Amino acid sequence: MTKLEDIRVGSQLTGVVGEKVVTAVAVEWFGNYALTLTYRTEDNTEETPWMLHRAIFGSIERFLGILIEHYAGALPLWLAPVQVAVIPIADRHKEAAAEFAGELKSVGGRVEVMDQNEPMKVKIAKAQSQKIPYMIVMGDKEVEEKLVSVRERSEGDLGQWDRQKFIDVIRDAAI
Repeated sequence: MTKLEDIRVGSQLTGVVGEKVVTAVAVEWFGNYALTLTYRTEDNTEETPWMLHRAIFGSIERFLGILIEHYAGALPLWLAPVQVAVIPIADRHKEAAAEFAGELKSVGGRVEVMDQNEPMKVKIAKAQSQKIPYMIVMGDKEVEEKLVSVRERSEGDLGQWDRQKFIDVIRDAAI
C-alpha cells in the first residue's frame, strides 16, 4: 500500500475588526504502518486499518489567538478570565464588596474587587477597557438593602438587582 497524499483545505475569513485571517485545516489520511496494526476481515484476510487525522488549528495557542480576535477581546461570560469586577464607591464599602466577591467565588465565579483609591468612574472605565462582562457597583444603598447595581460591558447600567439573582447568573455561567 502507498501513502495517500495529504488533503489540505484553506479558507480566508474576515475578522471582527475587518482584517483578513487565513486559516488552514489539514486532513491527513495515512496507513497505520508504524504501529503494524492489522485486523481480520469477514473473509478472514488480514488488512491494515486506515486512520483519519485532523488538525483544526494546529495548536492551542493559535486557537486561543483566533478566539480572542474573533470576539475582539470581549469574551463571553462563561469564557472570560474575569467575569465580574466588584467596585466599591468609597472605602466604607470595601468590606461589603469583598464579602459579595466571596459569595460569587463560592459558586465558581471569577471575580476581582477593584478597591484601588481611584474615583468610581475611573474604575468603571478600567473594567470596560479590560472587557470584563459585568461590573457591580456597591454604595450605601446597595449595602443597606442587600442589592447590587449591575453594569454590563456593552449594555451599560442594568439597574439594581437582588444579590441572589446576580449570583444565579454567575452560577449558571460557571456550569
